[in-house]
Amino acid sequence: MAPQPRIDLDSKLGAAFLGNLAAAIFYGITCVQAYIYFKSGHKDKIPFKALIAFVWILETTHLALITHALYYYVITNFGNYEAIAAPTPSILVMIYVTCITDLIIRGIFARRVWFVTGHNTYIAASICILALLVAVTGFIFASRAFVVVTFANFSKISAFLYTSLASGVVADTIIAASLCISLSRVRTGFQKTDSVVNALMAYSINTSLLTTVCSALCFITYAIWPEEFTYISIYFSLPKLFFNSLLATLNAREGLKESISGVSEVVLSGVSSSRSGSDFSKEPRSSRISRQTPVVVTINRQVEVGLSEASMYPPKRNTNNLSI
Repeated sequence: MAPQPRIDLDSKLGAAFLGNLAAAIFYGITCVQAYIYFKSGHKDKIPFKALIAFVWILETTHLALITHALYYYVITNFGNYEAIAAPTPSILVMIYVTCITDLIIRGIFARRVWFVTGHNTYIAASICILALLVAVTGFIFASRAFVVVTFANFSKISAFLYTSLASGVVADTIIAASLCISLSRVRTGFQKTDSVVNALMAYSINTSLLTTVCSALCFITYAIWPEEFTYISIYFSLPKLFFNSLLATLNAREGLKESISGVSEVVLSGVSSSRSGSDFSKEPRSSRISRQTPVVVTINRQVEVGLSEASMYPPKRNTNNLSI
């Protein structure tokens, strides 16, 4: 019997095991977030809720696929080091699932950017094109991987992997930058209202930060250790981070909307105190509301559409009913 080749199991099966463990943890968080979303009774349209449920099913399938792959290497082929040289079909199908979920979620984020930037078609279209590029190159990479058979031969198709990961980093950066720039333009100079804007900006950055870092780490680790499983283990968590970011922003809507309840009172009282002793305080109530409602409506609209595109068409606010 020929001797088994010496393989560093820590950088292969060990890395895959840790990646599967991390993905399972993030999946658990995803389930909690999804439960909160569907239980909270958000007034989102049924098609959008169905889309969220579909993505959750894909995430469940994703975890099952990577668990099957690890079981194949560790249990079914225990001691057979040659089996580690080739990707299992479940790993390659997992790439397809990841591309689909990422495309859906980036499409949702592109919709959000389109609303918040004042229907800027160029920015939204750029994000959509990059999202499609990520998905298409990912699909091509997975399809070609069935042909090249082994991990060592991935170098022949590495250009597709590099393109997919790099496009994802650029798309996520554009999403975060667009949202932050647009939100920064509605600052009022009042501490409480600006704190709401800052919170929205923080959510926008967090939406893309983890996924950008994860994609960049996949890119770097594959470039440095192309024959190890380090980049694969990181890639396992990518769709989970994406979906968690989306669910976190969806579930945070009510809390942030409550934080701006009575925002007109804050604005008006701030202006009134800053102009104490002037005739402003003697102006009729309707006149003061008329002066300040543009700022209030702007901030309220940013909370409506800045947090979630689930409100696909934000309701028009009746400015005459704003509380003081």
